[in-house]
Formats: sequence, structure tokens, C-alpha cells
Amino acid sequence: MTVADVTAPLVTASLPPIDAHKRQGKFRVDYTVADACDPAPAVAAVMALPPGAGAFAITFERDEDDGESMIAFDFEKQRIHLEGEEESTLRSLLARMLAAEGAPVARGQIVRLARWRREQA
Repeated sequence: MTVADVTAPLVTASLPPIDAHKRQGKFRVDYTVADACDPAPAVAAVMALPPGAGAFAITFERDEDDGESMIAFDFEKQRIHLEGEEESTLRSLLARMLAAEGAPVARGQIVRLARWRREQA
């Protein structure tokens, strides 16, 4: 006899705003997973990147002021901007994100998201 779990787990995800404005803000990562066959399923969450991001040009700007780092994806200009203290560390993190087709996130993590408008010609 073979028993197979053919029902996919139920996954819900959201980004409730913490401090959000019209074009940018901070959001808390939240998700739940329910599986009829596993009361405590292992979960790995990834905030997906749109296809093609791996072909974007990469720029770097050293920023030693606040100790924070940033990886920004500009889809209009097809550019990835790295900002922080160590370029090699940011390039390594970016390579892992591109390989995973997104950024790993954890439940409760705060992320900063911004949307830029296309520049007027």
C-alpha cells in the first residue's frame, strides 16, 4: 500500500505596512503555512525577483556612515545598485539572491520597499 500526500499546503503571505507612504515604506513580512499531513512544515520564504534581473548592469557606492547596506533593483534603467561598506560582500549576497531568484525573508522581518516613477524626458 502506498500513501501519498497529493494536497498542496495552504500558504498565505502579506506585507503589512509598518511606516508606509505613497511611494515607499517599511513593511513586515508575514506568512503562514498549513499542511494536513505535517503540523509543523519547514518553510523557506523568498521575495521573488522578476525574470531578467541577472542581466542588469551593477553599480556600487561606498557608504560607511550608518552601517546599513542596500541592494536596489531599478527595472526601468535595468540596473542594480549596491550601497554599503564592502562591495565584495554585497556582490556575494546579490549572487545568492539571483541564484535563488529572490531574496530570502523571514517571518517578522522588516523590509523597505520603494517604487520610483519613470523620469520624464
